[in-house]
Amino acid sequence: MTARHAMRGTRSGKDGVTGNSKRDGRTDIQQQLRSIADLDIPEDLGEAGRALWENVAHAAPWVAETDVSMLILACELADLRRLTRAAITRADGDVSGTVLRAAGDQDARYLRALAELGLTPAARTAQGVGVVKIAGKLDSFRRAKDDHLDILHDDEDE
Repeated sequence: MTARHAMRGTRSGKDGVTGNSKRDGRTDIQQQLRSIADLDIPEDLGEAGRALWENVAHAAPWVAETDVSMLILACELADLRRLTRAAITRADGDVSGTVLRAAGDQDARYLRALAELGLTPAARTAQGVGVVKIAGKLDSFRRAKDDHLDILHDDEDE
């Protein structure tokens, strides 16, 4: 370990990036923490909360045991959102503006909780992970055309 790494308290991993030794896709620090997938789902969560917990456990390996409080909050908000939506649906349009504002506030709180866990595209982009550029058909066509032209130019050079 170099002096620079000792000051940071990290070491260079196999991939040459400080603190990012990847054995199963997790950093050294994450290796020491239990994953959400290793923890039991709290029994007091409803259907929506349980579904969110299972999705996070399956698809978000960066969420660890230190994030349990925030994940429980997000799961409880998911349950509350489902109950509120069901009540609005049962009211068949006879809902006050106060109830609708409360539903909107719940949505905002839910999205903030998801963002805190890195579960929104914007949060992942801010962290520099999960940024995916989807190539459209036009981009694919342009690449294929460029590749074809390169082959033609190579033939002319011979």
